[in-house]
Amino acid sequence: MLVPGALGALIAMGFGLGGGIGIFTLIGERLRDVAGHGTSIIGVTYVLLGAVSMAGNFMMPVMISCLGDGRRVMRIALVICLVMNAVVFAVASTLPWSLLIALPLWALAGGVGSPALQYHIARLAPSRRGALIALGMSLMHIGIALSASLAGIGYANGSLWVAALGTVLFGVAIMVLRPLVNSGVVGQLE
Repeated sequence: MLVPGALGALIAMGFGLGGGIGIFTLIGERLRDVAGHGTSIIGVTYVLLGAVSMAGNFMMPVMISCLGDGRRVMRIALVICLVMNAVVFAVASTLPWSLLIALPLWALAGGVGSPALQYHIARLAPSRRGALIALGMSLMHIGIALSASLAGIGYANGSLWVAALGTVLFGVAIMVLRPLVNSGVVGQLE
């Protein structure tokens, strides 16, 4: 935790990556409610979104070389995920076709952002890389469990609750990854 930038990056693993995955588990339920899709179509949709996410994994090195670092790439990915979460859980009820745009964009952004954040964490302290990555993965799994539970409870009371939950989770992750300016030195949340 004494590694500069580690605390913010680890919080982002729990809230942003874990939270996003936990909420994404409700996509099948959302497709059933909005578009009336059955289990087989929802299963195929998950496979296709998984392929899009994997394409994002392969795009990550190019995105880092274009944008500068994994932290910045993850912040951009989180902004996209925040907006797409709002579209899926707040807008899609009235505009079902919006799912055709929002779901692939969400999967692609998550596919780029996840390895970008792990790359960022790994570069924070090469001598502690293994411990930081292991801790990050633990926080991600805690984030998945908690957010999936909260999202399920929220969805039972209306999809807008899930849109609000995603906004909070992604918003926290965006904030903790922001660069801070302290007495002329740019750093990150420690």
